[in-house]
Formats: sequence, C-alpha cells, structure tokens
Amino acid sequence: MNNDIKERLKSVCTVPDPKRKDSFLKDHRKKEISIKELYIIQFSYIEPVIWILSAVIVAVLLVISIYAERYAVWVTSAFMPVLSTIAMTENHKSEIYQMNELEMSARFSIKTITMIKMSIFGIVHSIILIMLSLLSSLNSIYSLVYLLVPYLITSNTSSILLRHYHGKSVLLGCLANSFIVSMVLFVLSKKSHHLYSAVMFPYWVVVLVLMLLLGIWNIFISLKRTECFYGFGN
Repeated sequence: MNNDIKERLKSVCTVPDPKRKDSFLKDHRKKEISIKELYIIQFSYIEPVIWILSAVIVAVLLVISIYAERYAVWVTSAFMPVLSTIAMTENHKSEIYQMNELEMSARFSIKTITMIKMSIFGIVHSIILIMLSLLSSLNSIYSLVYLLVPYLITSNTSSILLRHYHGKSVLLGCLANSFIVSMVLFVLSKKSHHLYSAVMFPYWVVVLVLMLLLGIWNIFISLKRTECFYGFGN
C-alpha cells in the first residue's frame, strides 16, 4: 500500500491504548502453525471436485497418449487450457464469490494464502505436465514446451480477466477463454501439419519465454493488488 495512504489511515483511525493486553494474550495464545501444516490445511480447503476434474482430464489424456499416439500431442495440448482454468478459478475463489471482506479477518494474510494455493497447483500440475510429456511419442522437452504454452496462455489471460471482473459471471469468461485457446490450437493443428514440427519449435520457445515473463508480471500485479486491498502492506 502507498505510504501516504498508510499515514492518512493512521491519523484518521486512532487506536486506543490497550487494556489488560498481556493477560488477554496469555489466555488466548494462538497455536503455532508450521509451513507444512499450513500447506496441508490449504490443500484440504481445495474443493474435491477440482481434483476429480483434474484426475478425469489426466486419465483421458493418458488413454489418448497410449492408444492414439498420432493425435496425442495436439489433443493433450488442446486440453491444457482446461487444466489451467481449473487452477485459476480456484485460486481466485474469494474474489469470484465476493468473500473479500471475510478474507480480511483471517489469521493469515490473503497474500500468503494465495501464494500457498498457487504453489500447490503449480507442483501438482508440473508433475502432470512432466508425466504427460514423458509419455509422449515426441522428444520430452518438445512435448513439455507444447503443453506449457497453451497452459500459460490460458493462465495469463484468465488472470487478467479475474483481475478486472468480479462475481460468478467471470467464471463464464474464464471458461470461454479456455475454449477459445483450445479451439485455436485445434484449428491451427488441422490447418498446418508443421505446427508441432522441429521447424516451428523455436517459435514455440519464444512464445513460452514471453508467457513466462507475462506470468511473472501477472503474479507480481496480483500480489500487489491483494496487498493494497486486503493486506494493508502486511
């Protein structure tokens, strides 16, 4: 938060001197929670349907990778936006369902919770992406890039949507976004048989680097925004 705004808030909101603070804190001592416990708690708060949908998508992609190798790369690549949308909507659930004020009263800052959720999905989806790329008939590095590009494109565009629009209606926007990215990949793969060839790979790498940079910028802006609106700099 801007330092000038902080000082103005302090001048307007005068805090009274605490009474019996020490005895109160002694009687209501908070239980210390380790980082490991915090991760476990946040993992348990993620809706089971999120993991079920992710598992179904992965199962379908595994079947395609094993029994339809010819179509595995572009079909798997086209499914990545759906996987990305699942993670993005869960990460921004408090904004979508307008629970911001309630989040402000939580013990841990919303910035901390957001980072933990992002890292949980990042770890799980990284494992999925690596597993699918290893099962691909193509070079594993090539496959990983082909999967990461649509995933990151969807993540970045969904992040921008979620940052500018609120309420449940933004879910439709995120779903439409993932559908558009998937359909564009589908159409391009049908129009050009060289899309996933070695000749086009450098272009994929360029797009990947751009998407990674945009992703870092989006994370920075999102965390800065949560600090301004919810965390008051804590």
